[in-house]
Amino acid sequence: MAKSLNTLSIEVPITRLTFVALTTGELSHPALQGARNLDETTRRRELHDLADRLQSDAGSYQGNFTFPVENIIACLRDDALQSRHRLADALERHKDHLAESVEDALWFYFESPAWTWENFCGRAGWMVVSKEPMREAAFFLEIMN
Repeated sequence: MAKSLNTLSIEVPITRLTFVALTTGELSHPALQGARNLDETTRRRELHDLADRLQSDAGSYQGNFTFPVENIIACLRDDALQSRHRLADALERHKDHLAESVEDALWFYFESPAWTWENFCGRAGWMVVSKEPMREAAFFLEIMN
């Protein structure tokens, strides 16, 4: 587990990632060279496709994630939430915690439901989901109350 002044990151070894986001600027870190620049429509479609896949058999995936699958699905389908958080910024903040060879996973912003914030147990940050097998590869906690 890596700590910094502003964030607490939980690292899980991952072998392949695809960055599903509209990225800007140079991605100079070796782990980021495989990132794909996607237009916003493609990005949303891939996030919604992941949500559909999770929805189709949520029970079998629950053990693969820290947070309830229904909360993850809600975030994947929340276009406004995803639009407010830039992947390029997350990659810059978390690049030192990435595996060297990463090519095939989805990054998206996760925010726990409103009731968790009202009860002082809210969490938010970047989740990295491996496509095969479908599981949480990493969660970079950025906000908690």
